[in-house]
Amino acid sequence: RLVFAHRTGLCSCTGLRLNVNIVCVGGGFVYGSLGMSHHATEDIAVMRSLPGVTVVCPGDLVEAAEATKAIVEYPGTCYLRLGRGGEKQVHTEISNFCIGKSIRIKEGEKIAVFSTGAILDDVTDAVAELEKNGISVEQYSFPTVKPLDWEVVLDCSSRFEKIFTVEEHNIAGGFGSAVAEVMAENPAKARLIRIGINDEYCTIVGSQEYLREQYGFSTDKIVKRILQEVDNG
Repeated sequence: RLVFAHRTGLCSCTGLRLNVNIVCVGGGFVYGSLGMSHHATEDIAVMRSLPGVTVVCPGDLVEAAEATKAIVEYPGTCYLRLGRGGEKQVHTEISNFCIGKSIRIKEGEKIAVFSTGAILDDVTDAVAELEKNGISVEQYSFPTVKPLDWEVVLDCSSRFEKIFTVEEHNIAGGFGSAVAEVMAENPAKARLIRIGINDEYCTIVGSQEYLREQYGFSTDKIVKRILQEVDNG
């Protein structure tokens, strides 16, 4: 297995369907205090646009451990997007991790909330706050962005009026866009609201927590955005 980022080499390997695993350490705002050049907020869009590349973005250390084992056995090129360690653990265990499948964290009746990557900790805290406000939330973590678990997307889009996606990434071409593509090509009653970076370069310097707050997807900002959308009908 190889870890590299040379575009010519990557394209040749994807064309040959070689078992190559590319590991990104520092996805999102993990190294935000080092400045704009260290913000990895467009990588999901870039990697999922490459033919034959599987894009895996685990949400906590349990998902990361299972994803690492899974990509070793998975055919073709895989891109594994990690933080840097120390992220909050959300799962106690995952017994049936599978590339291309989401993980339901809790059932709900009012809205569905999807997330990918290490923003899972803030999303989980936000869901707990929403429940305190009387909003029943069905929550999913999507450790795989490509291939996407379209069965869950279509099921939720038929059962809920609103689906929210949350990602520590530009909303253009990222996880929310992948969900939107599935919903656009299939019957869906749900309205999709994407929460992430609103198609801009992140020029602010600060910790991951500070930057999540500044760009609108800290726990409090997620709660505020969802409450606003729910109140507006």
